[in-house]
Amino acid sequence: MFFCIECEQKWSFGQQFDGRPVCISCATGNGLVEVLNKERKHLDIRSKGDMLENIEFQVLDLDKSEISLVDAAREYNDYSGDIKITDADWVDLPGGVYAMGSPVTEEGRIGDESLHSITINRFKMMAKAVTFDQYDQFCKATARKLLFDKGWGRGARPVINVSYWDAVDFAEWLSTQIGWACRMPTEAEWEYACRAGGSSAFNTGEGISCGQANYDGMYIYGDAERGISRWKTMPVGSFPPNAWGLYDMHGNVNEWCASEYAHGYSGLEMMDASFDRENDVPRSLRGGSWLSRPAFLRSASRYRFRPDESGHDWGFRLVCSV
Repeated sequence: MFFCIECEQKWSFGQQFDGRPVCISCATGNGLVEVLNKERKHLDIRSKGDMLENIEFQVLDLDKSEISLVDAAREYNDYSGDIKITDADWVDLPGGVYAMGSPVTEEGRIGDESLHSITINRFKMMAKAVTFDQYDQFCKATARKLLFDKGWGRGARPVINVSYWDAVDFAEWLSTQIGWACRMPTEAEWEYACRAGGSSAFNTGEGISCGQANYDGMYIYGDAERGISRWKTMPVGSFPPNAWGLYDMHGNVNEWCASEYAHGYSGLEMMDASFDRENDVPRSLRGGSWLSRPAFLRSASRYRFRPDESGHDWGFRLVCSV
């Protein structure tokens, strides 16, 4: 484990830049290596001057981050206690039975996506991922440190750099504020909600475009064409919702699920592991993010990280039982 010099978060994996430890998420987000190489290859950047111009842009982004943190601190001090999450932010989802996982013929499939039948009870889910605006309220109310926004802005953008335990703490706090028992979705609930009654690779069908989600458009899935790569989060709700009214289930930020990750589905995907603070087993994340290839946005695609880790492309949304 090490602490990244950029985001000051604890990570298991990273890279060295000038002898300094930088997490993979910061390396990609800042464009220190990967982004510039991709731009040089795909956008036909030929000169050193063009490369320096891109580096300067990234530095400006970091300058903006300092400004945004000042603004956030001002809002932090002005916080009045009003909860910015209302009944209108939740969607009622029907119960049902669905096939969790992916068929062996699905492009981009990985071996931990075995098909199996799951029964889901009715529940409510937040229509959008938790935003900085909402999370900063929690920080003020509980005297927590504000999370780094990477210079992309706060407000309606999804909160990032949030660990599994941060999300658990937010859910517990919100429960006391609104009187509902809030929690993260289980992995089975998340995929069920993402699919919205469908069975295709994405809730948009067998393909997805950069007009439908925020991801790395330099890569394609199926017969799709290359699109733009925004290299940052977008405000929640920037893209059309799925059939059940849920936004950004594909791309923008990976979303923590309450469940422990198991390579072979064993029933853990239907369970909430948030009650055991001593349990350091990796938890599941779903949905892909702004830096993901489209194959990793598929409804069945799975990630896992330790619950004390965080990243610039990790966020969450909550559910509650009805």
